[in-house]
Formats: sequence, C-alpha cells, structure tokens
Amino acid sequence: MNELSFIRKNLRSRRRALTQFEQKKAQLNVLHCLNHLPIFHSSKKIGLYLHAFGEIHTDLLIKLCFKKNKQVYLPMICSMKQRLVWVKINKNQYLSRRFSHHPLGMKEPMATRGKHVAQLDLLLMPLLACDHYGTRIGMGGGYYDRTLASAKH
Repeated sequence: MNELSFIRKNLRSRRRALTQFEQKKAQLNVLHCLNHLPIFHSSKKIGLYLHAFGEIHTDLLIKLCFKKNKQVYLPMICSMKQRLVWVKINKNQYLSRRFSHHPLGMKEPMATRGKHVAQLDLLLMPLLACDHYGTRIGMGGGYYDRTLASAKH
C-alpha cells in the first residue's frame, strides 16, 4: 500500500468515526461560511454533490441554494470519458429523492446529458482532506481531477 492509499484509508476510517453531532456541526459550519461568501451570493449556477460516503452533508446547503433562487447542479459520471457532467435539478426532484443509484455507491440525477463544469459559477466538492494551499485529497477515483483538468478556469 503506497503512502497516499494509507492516508486515504486512515482518513476514511476517522471520518466514519465522527458522531452525528460532529457531522451536523460540520454541516452547519460550512452552511454559515457559504452564506457569508460574496461569491455564493453572486453565483447563479452552483454545483454540489449528494453526500454518500461520510462527506459533509449537503442537505442544508442544497436547501439554502433553492431558498436563494440558485440553480442547483449535481454530478453525474459520464462513463465514456470517466468525467463528471452537471445536471440541473429542481426542488421537487430533490425533495422527492428522484435519483438513480450508481454502481460506485452514490446517487446521481437521472439524465442523458449534463453541462460541463466550466458552465457553473461555483462548485462545492467532496473531499477527504486538503492542506493550507487548497490541495485536495479525494476518494481516489480521480473523477473531479479529470473533470477540472478539462476546464479553463
């Protein structure tokens, strides 16, 4: 096992050990920070994710976006390119949980096409950890890395 795999395994284990109180506190902290960011208020098209593997829960974030009349986009894996595309969802679709189950274990919107990440104004991504420079360590599939590598900004 290489060092990065060991770090990922350790971080996933620590994340699974968080209590519901700690998870809720983290979600509220992110919600508070997001609601005070000027870029959030000026953004119309916001990419989020549906939490699935112990990441920060996104339920309150998504509801805040709908409350602020933001367009919410969720990732869908494009199998051919092994990249993510972004599918717009509406409040009713979200509240009724009309999503398909991907073989990797997460839920994703049901659609045949999505938008390129560069068409979003703001993107919130899941992660296992990041450093002070913003370098992200994800789950290891590389979907976000491949997707963002194809964007100009």
